[in-house]
Amino acid sequence: MRALDLYKHPILEVVFTVLAGLALSLSASAATQLNTKIIAQGISHPWGMTWISDHELLITEKQVGGWIVDTNTGQKQKVSGWPNDINPDGQGGLLDVLSDPLFASNRKLYVSFSHQDRSKGSTTRVASAELSPNLELDNWTVLFTALPYSNKVHHYGSRLALADDNLFISVGDRGQRHRSQDLTDHAGKIHRIKTDGSIPKDNPFIGMTNKSGEPIPESIYSYGHRNPQGMFIDSQSNIWIHEHGPRGGDELNLVLKGKNYGWPIITYGKEYWGPSIGEGTHKKGMQQPEYYYVPSIAPSGLIRYEANLFKEWQGDFLLGALKGSHLNRLTEAKNTSSERDKKFEEHRYLEDLDVRIRDLEVDKQGAIYILTDEGNGKLIQVTP
Repeated sequence: MRALDLYKHPILEVVFTVLAGLALSLSASAATQLNTKIIAQGISHPWGMTWISDHELLITEKQVGGWIVDTNTGQKQKVSGWPNDINPDGQGGLLDVLSDPLFASNRKLYVSFSHQDRSKGSTTRVASAELSPNLELDNWTVLFTALPYSNKVHHYGSRLALADDNLFISVGDRGQRHRSQDLTDHAGKIHRIKTDGSIPKDNPFIGMTNKSGEPIPESIYSYGHRNPQGMFIDSQSNIWIHEHGPRGGDELNLVLKGKNYGWPIITYGKEYWGPSIGEGTHKKGMQQPEYYYVPSIAPSGLIRYEANLFKEWQGDFLLGALKGSHLNRLTEAKNTSSERDKKFEEHRYLEDLDVRIRDLEVDKQGAIYILTDEGNGKLIQVTP
């Protein structure tokens, strides 16, 4: 067997994964010991969360439900009034949630979910709502609907992030990979809209058409994405996402206006049954990832740590890992011996918990909160 073929061998791939995970785990555990505390549990397959006060997180459940959790006491309060046209099949359901910066006065939330249309199928939709004093959501307003609909039930993407009054939305390729390169299609894109649903005047494709004269949706901000399930805007206004690759090729990307991120023409991943995908890993005019994972970790949830509690972690990226069940940390690279490690080095934590991590948040004191993707989902606080 040639050395270049080793990665394609399924048994050897498992061996490499175990050895790599062991090495990363040993280096991480030697560097930082973490304390964990279960704040709340009994949350059925949680997906997203957002702060609505200094000590309260609103958490969504994939199978359409939600809770407000007091991080000081662990008390849970049920939130009602969710849309009744959500399709929870496959990777769909009630997904991300984000509070408005003026939530204390306007009680406004932004919510993403897989909207079901009886004749068309399902798609990623984003709407706003207001949380009443009795914890019921009302005054729903649809802000964005990804077109066209599809009968597939995966790769909705669906993370949300805010910069001023600009709302960024990730939409996956819906399992139809060609859609990511089709600029007349909303799938496989990062979109930017205003919080009222209107289009920012400086979006990159305003008034443009493709080569056939078909209009390009003006909400598109970047394209060529597979399935982004993590998005974070840091204190320098940089927009970061991570997205799922196939078998290998999960990516951390810095999102730039109007740029093409290559999927499925370039990727570091392979087909699940072995062959390569597309034209390779590089192509002129297509962006390279800031970091990529081979094998995959199936990332979900992303933050760039900018608080003080973990002083040595400032500026590092933290990702939840659904595969391999760990908290993944990317630090500025010291080892530049390979292309993959030019910018970042990888560390792994909390593998002993054996939980799929779906989302991450940080409180004002710098403590990290993780959501575990399970039937008895937990909110866990992480401190040094």
